[in-house]
Amino acid sequence: MEIGSPGSNLIKLVAALIRHGAYEQPADVPSAHLSHPLTAEGEAQAAAHAPVLAFAEAQGLEVASVIDSSNLLRGWQTASLLAAALETDSVEHDLDFLDWPRDPGKVGRKDSYVDLRDGRACRKVRTGMQYLLSDKICLVFGACLKNDNQVINLVVSQFIGWMMNRGWALCHASGVVVDNKGLAIAAFSGGGKSTLALHLVRRGLGFVSNDRLLIGCNSDVPMMAGVPKHRRINPGAVLDNPSLETVIPQARHDALALLPEEEIWDLEEKYDALIDQLFGPDRFQLLTPMSGFLRLNWQRDSSESMKIKQVDLKDRPDMLRAVMKPPGPFYVPTGAAGPSGFVDVDPADYLPLLDRVPVYEATGVVDFDAAVDFCQGVVASA
Repeated sequence: MEIGSPGSNLIKLVAALIRHGAYEQPADVPSAHLSHPLTAEGEAQAAAHAPVLAFAEAQGLEVASVIDSSNLLRGWQTASLLAAALETDSVEHDLDFLDWPRDPGKVGRKDSYVDLRDGRACRKVRTGMQYLLSDKICLVFGACLKNDNQVINLVVSQFIGWMMNRGWALCHASGVVVDNKGLAIAAFSGGGKSTLALHLVRRGLGFVSNDRLLIGCNSDVPMMAGVPKHRRINPGAVLDNPSLETVIPQARHDALALLPEEEIWDLEEKYDALIDQLFGPDRFQLLTPMSGFLRLNWQRDSSESMKIKQVDLKDRPDMLRAVMKPPGPFYVPTGAAGPSGFVDVDPADYLPLLDRVPVYEATGVVDFDAAVDFCQGVVASA
């Protein structure tokens, strides 16, 4: 695809080279590769974005708040100030966006998309953040600083796509590890996988991933890989784990404590859980051999006590529905010019990998304490 070529539906891309502003340079000291910060005048110059906007308007361009800079302090300062100055509102386009199908257990509208001749345009329904994707470009527009988590998710999606195009399968699962022995925990949304994983981290296990986990093989060794992103958790997970009390402001914490338990778990709220701050340093391990796989099929209103037993997925294909996760609207398959249509998942990509490790199913009532004991036993005996 040639950006801006005849017949292309994508915008043309223009790069603007911008010199840093005035900086503090001692007399008779060369500037190259030295960490001289911007002066107050330089900061004002960096934030003066009018020439950039005027040029874009004259050329009929929209400005993307995506800036590359050198690692010199003055360069980074200039890029950061310019990015903040160029923060833009969402722009309406004359495109017929379609709703992207949600994962099982999810409700409401989240993503919309339209496939172009040589790429895809995506839009977040709630925030208005917009994306332009092909095999050559990956751009994001909108209030990027306000919605920085959605920018991070776009970056993470590119990592996931890179891994999937090399034979890894994406799971709707959390992951924990101890002594280089990993345990994957899968469930539908709201099924307790992230909450159980954080209980295990509280007990001393390492953290691999939140709700997106990749499984694959390395020299016939079953492996699991996390995504490089801190946890975002719902209020139910916070109230159920004393180590997470500081994640929610106290006033909101007190208000949530008054709500019925089933209502808390259904809330569409997310809070950042910084693993190293909550549980101590060096608790992330993004790649580890996989020693077991647990599928949570329990229910909060069950009258039966919790039971966990080993199962054979060949006899239980229904269990895979909670494990398999489609890659989402940002995925670009190998050899494609860009995203196209809905890419579904195939059980054949999962069964050969999961057949190499013991797979367990938890049924009955939700019981995190008993599940923690079982999980610790699995990794200890692996």
